[in-house]
Amino acid sequence: MDNATFLSLFRHLREEQYDDAIRMRWFQKYSWVSALICCVYVYLVYRGRRWMESKPKLSLRIPLTLWSLSLALFSARGAYVMSTYVFTSLYRNGLQGTLCSDNFYDGISGYWKNEMKKQ
Repeated sequence: MDNATFLSLFRHLREEQYDDAIRMRWFQKYSWVSALICCVYVYLVYRGRRWMESKPKLSLRIPLTLWSLSLALFSARGAYVMSTYVFTSLYRNGLQGTLCSDNFYDGISGYWKNEMKKQ
């Protein structure tokens, strides 16, 4: 996939179609994007603090509560999917088969593994 674009990362993000190889190829080709985003983030945090010192205090209790609730729901869904995968794999393959398997990165479990790492 030579002409991988940023949007091509999102074309396969439905759980049943998740393919970790697409994500890996994109990040190998565009690894500099991560470094750029980190640098911009650090700059904005330090500049934002200086800029916000003279601004009035914001009331963010409701938006932050909703944000926390959405993260909790997303994490609960991911934990359900991952625990189902782990227990099924333990039952079918045993401990060694579960820990040493490389199919953890494919399908629904691969999708949720990468989504949970982002949190």
